[in-house]
Amino acid sequence: MKKTDISAKFNPFLSAALAEGFAPDLTELCGSYSGVMGTQIVLARGNERMVFWMEEGHGSRLQDVPNTVNLYVSRFAIGRGESCEFTYMWPSDWKKHLVAHVVVYEVSSRKGGWYVDDADEAAKARNVHRSRYGNKYYTTSFRECEVNDRLLAIARRLRGFKTIRRENLHVYKTGNTWVFQNKVSHREVSVG
Repeated sequence: MKKTDISAKFNPFLSAALAEGFAPDLTELCGSYSGVMGTQIVLARGNERMVFWMEEGHGSRLQDVPNTVNLYVSRFAIGRGESCEFTYMWPSDWKKHLVAHVVVYEVSSRKGGWYVDDADEAAKARNVHRSRYGNKYYTTSFRECEVNDRLLAIARRLRGFKTIRRENLHVYKTGNTWVFQNKVSHREVSVG
């Protein structure tokens, strides 16, 4: 699912709350809080409140932890005449009264982000992405080549290698690139 479609995961909880008689309360919690994506939805029924909000979790490439989006639904009661704005000010307080918590995992951050529900599926997708990226840019295949007459002839056509002797030439291949190296002058030329 795209990042813009994540909020649809609130639909079952939202429709259940509306069926119970909760109504949107646009006068409470209209600000933005640190760590909370965008704004919150507050539903009210008497002195009961339901708050719907999302938080982004930033993973670590070193620890192989993906970025996530956490969807929270909290339900609590406040005193008569009080406002949710002053009673439960921070999302950490709302989390003490959680009704639902849904996590989606980032697979790709390109073009607005792409997310999945399953952590294993996200891990597999990241591993495939890494292997493709690694094969394209940072190949780890490194192969030493024995200098034969053909490689020596190719090297002697390169700038700085016109008079090189066989024993001073070192040739290796990395990915699709041939690297010719002069052991004496340490000059290197790559041919792709």
